[in-house]
Amino acid sequence: MRKLFVLAMLGAFSAMMIVQVQACYYTPGYWKKHPWPVTQITLCGETLTEQAGRDLLNTPIKGDLTIQLAHQLIAAKLNWESGARSAYSGGLIDNAEAFLSSVGGVPPNPSLSREDQEICSHWIDLLDRANNTPW
Repeated sequence: MRKLFVLAMLGAFSAMMIVQVQACYYTPGYWKKHPWPVTQITLCGETLTEQAGRDLLNTPIKGDLTIQLAHQLIAAKLNWESGARSAYSGGLIDNAEAFLSSVGGVPPNPSLSREDQEICSHWIDLLDRANNTPW
């Protein structure tokens, strides 16, 4: 939860209030079209500007699970930066990113073994659930 400071001007009187704002979780589709809370993120050791990140989010999956995982990771990292953190406990983001790094890093990486496809699908599912946490 973040604190939002609000200054209210009412005629000759002014007051300052502190309002608790609940951080929200958003999906990759949201982050394609809305302002990011940061100008860049790091994915698998590579720094992605907001434009490079959006380009990756707009990359069609076309059967490449690593692209789908990257989409979910970008959303998770941006949600984290926005203050939405409780759904990502237990190192979820770091562990999913470590897996993506182990199979080639920032996609595309279409040639995954059957075992790696299953592992990748598992990380996609966990991140998708976290990124869809109701607020």
